[in-house]
Amino acid sequence: MDRKHYALFLCLLMMTVPLTGCFGNSDDDDDDKPDPVTPPVLNEWSVHFAGTAEDLPTCNEDTNGRLYYVEANIEFQVCKTTGWSVITIQGATGQDGTDGAPGVDGQDGVQGPMGPQGEPGANGQDGADGAQGPAGNNGSDGQDGAPGADGQDGADGQDGVSILIEA
Repeated sequence: MDRKHYALFLCLLMMTVPLTGCFGNSDDDDDDKPDPVTPPVLNEWSVHFAGTAEDLPTCNEDTNGRLYYVEANIEFQVCKTTGWSVITIQGATGQDGTDGAPGVDGQDGVQGPMGPQGEPGANGQDGADGAQGPAGNNGSDGQDGAPGADGQDGADGQDGVSILIEA
């Protein structure tokens, strides 16, 4: 071939390069559509396990991007360029709902049978004597009684001597 043919061939080749992939049918077109029977396979992402945060390896270039489940803390941690970081996988705690209306009181149940009588208790200690109260007021004098009976005559006395008479 001479140089003109090479030049023509190269020009033709350069013009057809942008059209590459526009013509023909390829089996790869079916890969873009989801298969209803088989779910799509996601890239596998390894999750490692550690018993405690102290068991985590050193966070460096070799472990950067690794995800660990830390059993003691019940959390996930990921190695970043800034060090280990906790990944929060649950949302914030919701607010408590309002209390419902109080329910209706139920009927009283049937009274149960009386239990057996217990043993008598021990006698208690005697109480202390009370303080003595103040003395009462004297009562008013009563009425004079009736005159008594005459008494017996007394014994006769000795004869007396009068000083006036002797003098």
